Amino acid sequence: MISQTVPNPHHIFKPIEGFALAPADFPILLRIIIEFAERACLYQLNQLAIQDDETNEQFEARVRFVKSLYVPKIRFQGENGVIITSTVESPEAADNLPENIDKIEIETHFAYRSDINKDPPHLLYLLLDFTTINSKGVFVQPAFPTPNASQYTLSGEDENLIRSTGAKLDEFFNNRKRSFSWIHKGGAYDTLLMFLGVPLLGWFLNISVPWIDSLFGPKTGPFHYMGYVFCGLIGIKAFMGMFNYARMTWPLTEILGANKTRSAQRFVWVSLALSILASVIVSIFIP
Repeated sequence: MISQTVPNPHHIFKPIEGFALAPADFPILLRIIIEFAERACLYQLNQLAIQDDETNEQFEARVRFVKSLYVPKIRFQGENGVIITSTVESPEAADNLPENIDKIEIETHFAYRSDINKDPPHLLYLLLDFTTINSKGVFVQPAFPTPNASQYTLSGEDENLIRSTGAKLDEFFNNRKRSFSWIHKGGAYDTLLMFLGVPLLGWFLNISVPWIDSLFGPKTGPFHYMGYVFCGLIGIKAFMGMFNYARMTWPLTEILGANKTRSAQRFVWVSLALSILASVIVSIFIP
């Protein structure tokens, strides 16, 4: 990952919580980043002055060189590990997004650090992490929060530039927050298991009793208890599977429309949930 921390007077580091971006949102985001880069470049250009032994042509060449140091760089990392890197000279740089994106990194200091070998007076680094719990190399227990590295870093000498850009990024991502991102928080599974999973498990065991009795006979014995335990394990595993499937089909971060099968996956999850709900209602009210 591109390093992003620098010791500048004014520094903001902020993780970005769950969000969903449409393709039309990326030009808006790039405008914010390009505006920051232009203002950061202007800040440094205002400190330039023509030297006594310097011609106008040499000074103009130095100005052009400084401008070239502030062209943002964008990097796309795909699910298969392929990385595509390009410069961001206009908001239209995101018109043709690659498919199956895992991560997007955007930074304004790549050229400066490469050519000058130090950090610029101002920089912006943005990481958008679109990996899900079924991405390659990602595994998370249902009780733990879904890992996500999305973040931005702003650092520089001009406090107004840093704070105003941070406010614009916060507004951009707050307007695109996911309403159901709570299922990706730590403890969400335990809470649902206690207040929803356990009652459903009791219902499932109740409707399993006739099946167990018919299988092992009416007289209670060790095989009956084994059947109850087995059904209980099946119920818990099924609840865990539904929870993980919900996390997969409603990921913490998403590029809308990028996954062609996600709508079908959501239809399957909703159909299963409604089927279980209908079975519960029928068994309670129509014994």
